Amino acid sequence: MGHLSGSFETNTIYYVEDSKTGAVVPHNSYGSNNFLKLDYQLGRFSAGVQLEYYPHPLVGTPMQGYEYVMEGFSINNLTEKYISWTDRNYSVTVGDFYEQFGSGLILRAWEDRALGFNNSLGGARVTFNIKDIVEGKVLYAFPRFNLGYLSTQIAGGDLSFSLSNAIGLVDHQLSLEGSIVNRHFKNLPSWYTNYRDDYDFDLSKNVISYSGRVNYEYRGLSAKFEYVGKSKDVYLDNMTGEEVFKRGDAQLFEIGYTGSNYAVMAQFRRLNYMQSQLYRPDGGSGSLGLLPGNTINYIPALSPQHTYMLAGLDPNSPQQNGEIGGQIDAFYTFRRGTAIGGKRGLKIHANYARYYSINGTMSKPGTNFYYRDFSFDIDKSWNSKLRTVLFVSLQKNAMHGGEDVIRQNVFVADVTYKFTPKFSLRAELQYLYAPHAEGSKEVDGDWVAGLLEASFAPKWSIFVQDMYNHGGSEINYYSAGASFTHSFIRIALSYGRNRAGYICSGGVCREMPAYTGGNLAMTLTF
Repeated sequence: MGHLSGSFETNTIYYVEDSKTGAVVPHNSYGSNNFLKLDYQLGRFSAGVQLEYYPHPLVGTPMQGYEYVMEGFSINNLTEKYISWTDRNYSVTVGDFYEQFGSGLILRAWEDRALGFNNSLGGARVTFNIKDIVEGKVLYAFPRFNLGYLSTQIAGGDLSFSLSNAIGLVDHQLSLEGSIVNRHFKNLPSWYTNYRDDYDFDLSKNVISYSGRVNYEYRGLSAKFEYVGKSKDVYLDNMTGEEVFKRGDAQLFEIGYTGSNYAVMAQFRRLNYMQSQLYRPDGGSGSLGLLPGNTINYIPALSPQHTYMLAGLDPNSPQQNGEIGGQIDAFYTFRRGTAIGGKRGLKIHANYARYYSINGTMSKPGTNFYYRDFSFDIDKSWNSKLRTVLFVSLQKNAMHGGEDVIRQNVFVADVTYKFTPKFSLRAELQYLYAPHAEGSKEVDGDWVAGLLEASFAPKWSIFVQDMYNHGGSEINYYSAGASFTHSFIRIALSYGRNRAGYICSGGVCREMPAYTGGNLAMTLTF
């Protein structure tokens, strides 16, 4: 009979006018993004569909502004569909699929509904495995755009050779990997063809990216290195804002060690003209007509993705066309029974991240500082009822190529008290201090924030929170809500005022306009 599984998700916001923040209500007063996903499996055969419905897309998502494409309901709403056969040593997929080569620097197709992002590929993919020594993937597809596809053609292959399996190593894991991707434009964009005489370069219909990787693991030690090259492509220069036609390259190095009660990891990355966005079929707006939401590679911020409200006001945004830097991340647990650990132990986490512009060399930073964040947190459970977290983040962020340098020091006290096995209260008190020093600017000044959350496990959760910009606009960004979870359903209701800024997921951020309103989020799984 096989097995059928699925899920339904809706995210709907009713917008109201707010003179304090200048939030503008869309003409229909609401936005709603809806997803129905069904998957069927029978032995080695599987098939699935995803149905999407946007009667009015949420404000700030890539779909907004394309309502004319999504009016009504038709077969076009069936955005994802696939059939697949998975055998022991190979698989074949026809339809829409997600994929990643290596770290994603040259290819990643994925979905993130929180960002309103989906760049799935529609076509065919074959994978194979030869005795766990050689693994490979080959694909040919068209990238998604709105509810359909672009005419751009993506062809690529990925190959991994396990040297350790080939020669019989047990404790050591060593692999050599490589990938290649060709992005072929069937038709060159109108912004180029209509104004060909204005450009001093010949835009190619093919852009080739390639990657070479080495991965090594030995017990608690892991190390990875990746080199990426890219043929000439067109970009907007970070500093001048003019079009340039350049080759791209990137280097990524990671090394880490995990012990019994500690872990340390370091990452280094250099990016040089690595943006891989796609052209709109109509030429789009702006000098290049690039799609802001559609890209075929993945370049996340290699820095902490803070979840506390004030720590995430101005997140790190990677400079894909010119950046060098990295981060060091460390965890340490003082064991129970030690002088510092006490009866229940003590956890410490620290991170340091720093990034600069590049000056064309492999390792030397350029003259423009981009971003720095030094953060640490101390997590302590005092007994079976009380847990505290102290968090500090010292940030320096140079937005827009270093023109506006902002300094933000964030301090958080997070306390959870469990009154009964099912009832607990969690409170946060946060403060953001924005010092004004020579060569830097205050952005919004100081902030204070607080949160109170009551949990009635395992079903109910209620919260109220507020951020107050007492050093600048003197606006309260308040919100309150509740969620209910039972078996296959989760429902969350909230109402509040949201600041213009960024929302981030998985190291990728999207700019979000200010809005005030009520939100219904519901997920069903079966």
